[in-house]
Amino acid sequence: MKIKNLVPVKIKHTIKDFIRDTAVFGINVAIYHAGYNYFSYSIKSKQFLAWNERRKKSIMDFLEKELHDLVLEYQKKSDQSVITEGKAPVWVFWWQGENTMPPIIQLCLESKKTNAGEHPVYVLDEHNYQDYISLPEYILEAFMQKKISIVNLSDIIRSALLAQYGGIWLDASIFCYRQIPESCFERDIYTIKHNIKDKKFISEYRWATFLLGGKAGNKLYCFLRDAFYILVKKYGTFIDYFMLDYLINLAYTEIPDVHQEIENLEVNQPDCDELTDKLNENYKLTDAWLKENRDTCFYKIKWKQTFLESQDGELTYFGMLKRDLYDRNTEVPKHS
Repeated sequence: MKIKNLVPVKIKHTIKDFIRDTAVFGINVAIYHAGYNYFSYSIKSKQFLAWNERRKKSIMDFLEKELHDLVLEYQKKSDQSVITEGKAPVWVFWWQGENTMPPIIQLCLESKKTNAGEHPVYVLDEHNYQDYISLPEYILEAFMQKKISIVNLSDIIRSALLAQYGGIWLDASIFCYRQIPESCFERDIYTIKHNIKDKKFISEYRWATFLLGGKAGNKLYCFLRDAFYILVKKYGTFIDYFMLDYLINLAYTEIPDVHQEIENLEVNQPDCDELTDKLNENYKLTDAWLKENRDTCFYKIKWKQTFLESQDGELTYFGMLKRDLYDRNTEVPKHS
């Protein structure tokens, strides 16, 4: 769709969101959200970048005010991190259930199971997630009333799981090429961290919410869980799609222990965004590329793209995976 055709749609959505934001979060947040939404059709424009900075500041100001007492509580708390008894789990979430996963997500799941070693892999869905955690009734009501989305709910679930059990949360669309290092489970906080100078996102690539790990009882995940509960109980909705990133940023900025743990993380998983397009390339070329990239274990797949089993008469890497792991139900080769 051309930009000129996008503008009327943007205006309509911007007005709708402005009315909601004004009623729920106040005029300041509403104004900067509106500017950000309107100019988002051109994310490199000066207008968008300026409004994005104002939007981020307005959201952080709002959260600092609303969560002031909680922040003070966690600044004073001693570290409650504990080592999980047995092997820490790997958490995967697919709301509709494992049987409904499209082939690329099934292949990602198989790669996790094969490369998790002795760590159990738990696949949560709408029917079983409450076997592991109990969410407040107002969270469930907000979800049933469509005030928070399934993405919002998954952010709350991952925070509650990691706070209670520890382990690693891997988005369903993460492909594990080689054995998950034990060091990922041993850190107080583990996440993907890149050295990219880009302030477009509030995370600034210091963490990635699609992969979060750590010990049970860690301050960060307990804070995230409690913050979500407070905000949803009071407002019934999320102030921003990237609420989880904003809350992590608040903890990083205001809670010294969390700040230090994230700072102590080395830059890691440098090529985690590079596999998607290579899935449609000749499997020999992609496999050779993966073997060369020994510093990357986790690959985030843009799973809604079209994946081909063959290209120009040659088997693609996706085709090889589907043949070996899906149709034949064999194991992903383990790579050191």
